[in-house]
Amino acid sequence: MSLQTRAIVACGFFGLAFTGLSGRLVQLALDANAKLTDNALKAYEGQATIFAQRGEIRDKNGEPLALNEPLKNVVVDTSLLFELEPKDKNGVVKVKFDDRDRVAAVLAKELDLKFDDVRTRFEPDPKTTKLNRYVVIKKKISEAKARVLELALIQSKILLMRSREGVDKKKLEELEKAQTLADANVRGIIFEQNFERIYPVGSLLAHVVGFYGYIPKYDAKGNELKEGRFGGVEGIESSMDQWLTGLDGQRFFQKDANGKELVSMRGADRPAKHGAHVRLTIDLGVQQIVEEELDAACKALKPKRACVLMMDPHSGEIMAMANRPVYNPNFPKDAKPEQKLNFAVSGAYEPGSTFKTITAAGAINCGKVTIDTEVFCENGTMVYKGGVLKDHHPYGMLSVAKIIAKSSNIGAVKLGLGMGSEKFYTLVRDFGFGARTGITLPGETRGILHPLANWTAPSMYHIPMGHEVAASPLQVVTATCAIANGGNLMVPQIVRDVTDDAGTVVLDFKPQIAREGLINFKTAMDTNGALEMVTSKVGTAIRARVPGFRVAGKTGTAQIFNHETKKYSSEDHICSFVGYMPAEAPRFCMIVIIDDSATVNGHSDTGGVVAAPVFSKIAERVSGYLGLQADPLLVAEELSFRKQLQKEGKL
Repeated sequence: MSLQTRAIVACGFFGLAFTGLSGRLVQLALDANAKLTDNALKAYEGQATIFAQRGEIRDKNGEPLALNEPLKNVVVDTSLLFELEPKDKNGVVKVKFDDRDRVAAVLAKELDLKFDDVRTRFEPDPKTTKLNRYVVIKKKISEAKARVLELALIQSKILLMRSREGVDKKKLEELEKAQTLADANVRGIIFEQNFERIYPVGSLLAHVVGFYGYIPKYDAKGNELKEGRFGGVEGIESSMDQWLTGLDGQRFFQKDANGKELVSMRGADRPAKHGAHVRLTIDLGVQQIVEEELDAACKALKPKRACVLMMDPHSGEIMAMANRPVYNPNFPKDAKPEQKLNFAVSGAYEPGSTFKTITAAGAINCGKVTIDTEVFCENGTMVYKGGVLKDHHPYGMLSVAKIIAKSSNIGAVKLGLGMGSEKFYTLVRDFGFGARTGITLPGETRGILHPLANWTAPSMYHIPMGHEVAASPLQVVTATCAIANGGNLMVPQIVRDVTDDAGTVVLDFKPQIAREGLINFKTAMDTNGALEMVTSKVGTAIRARVPGFRVAGKTGTAQIFNHETKKYSSEDHICSFVGYMPAEAPRFCMIVIIDDSATVNGHSDTGGVVAAPVFSKIAERVSGYLGLQADPLLVAEELSFRKQLQKEGKL
């Protein structure tokens, strides 16, 4: 190879090497620039949560029972409160600005916090040495408080600018006119939208509405885990949680070097989807009457617990539901477990004599007897294998109607025995006992109805009169409604409909028949007549009468079983009355339960004396509220009837 050729090859080699090196340098520069650009974007890109609002709970007329109070979270982006100058030629770094002390002082004063506690949170993360871009200072302050804080931050900046020499007067004037943080260019403070669940009617309807709160999660050993969540805890808040809960959205944004959002660079937002609104079947006006009268009864009778439940017998819609003791859902942490118990749905008790209606209706319906069939009631004492059955009075022959009216234990047991255990068991099951009704409320009990195979010889002497079986007040009133409406067992409804945020109905609850033709219409009417007799002069519930209306119903006086002595108490009773009116065309069916009154004892501690008057007071007021017209002839008859009873000392 000649010298010239070697020179050309060498020049070509070095040329290629320098070209490759230059390309690599350009690539490195581009990569570095891309990384710097990416880091810059990351430094000024962000996203904010758009909080979804939880749906409201309303009564049937749209009155709010649970709603959201708008609040604010105070959040600080500390990277916008402090900045350093670039290194100078001597490698010295100076502070460009530091607003941390000033902002911390304002926040501490306006939010009633300690300055040191706030200021410490503005320091860089010790692990990353970076300033935290999302520091929650305080959650859930009122919008009014947030506005006061906003103005205080603006005023603080105004005072700072006034203290500087050579201040731009035009900029100061603009700042003094500012009404928002954005107008004043106050950086780093964010008012994040939040809400507080509030219950404007307080303890009214507490057991139905429930409350919103933290729901812990536990492992198999009962240890609390970190994966808890917020949601509905009791009542409709819990059972309709999936409808009430919204879906949070996201807002994506970029900011300039001063921390201002660049609207033109805003990303695609994902809007929040607010929760749906749940409308109940309950009328707040009816509910208020019920609770006022229940409170008055509890004040006078001092029971361990009390309950009132009202239902439309034709649609199955719940019209009112109240329990005592009660709690305020605005302060659920103050409530004891017994105060949170919705006894109307979750409690179970021996229904006692109110169950005799079911026994009699079944005996009539299966053709074993008619309403006029007479039954020998053993003159008040009946011996059977396992015990002795007694009536309050030594009855001889009683018609089926009078067995109900006078609440004969022996008569009811004989009606049950006449059906046989298999038919009787099927009847009780068909009336809904031993099974959940399907109401849209959490914690519903099945009650207790032992399988037929587990019945003992005494079972047919206990169950027909309402012992050895446990039911919820809801089950008893639902079963009674089947007689009031002519024979259909309804599914209790407490939710009318669900609407989205635009007002469109997304879920509609129509009346549902659980068992059509449970008893035939004639049986229902015959039983209805017997239940009217209960509130007559010969019945056990003359105190349940309402002037101007025909009332049908049944008393219950169940002895409380003592689990320690394994015997029924002769002193402690659960007194109840379940009835409906007007008897000829019922508008509502209602049960009143008074558990173990402390002020009534002995022979007076009965459903007719304790619970029936409460029914009467509620029914009279509700009939007026609903606009039911009293029959003038019945009003006059009632006045005469009461005068006669007063003369006889029966009222």
